[in-house]
Amino acid sequence: MRLVLGAAGPIEVLAAAALLVLAILALRRAAGRVFALGIEMRGKEPTWGEMYRALRRSRS
Repeated sequence: MRLVLGAAGPIEVLAAAALLVLAILALRRAAGRVFALGIEMRGKEPTWGEMYRALRRSRS
């Protein structure tokens, strides 16, 4: 919204874009790990609950 109103500076726009790219890459990597784990453990795609538990386990 600040970009549309002209209140965001060029550095803020670049920082926001960089954070967006980093977040996408991190989530893509996490999704790949969860999917691979589900395939290895059960031979099928993981459910939402299994994905949540795997992500919680991987953080600790």
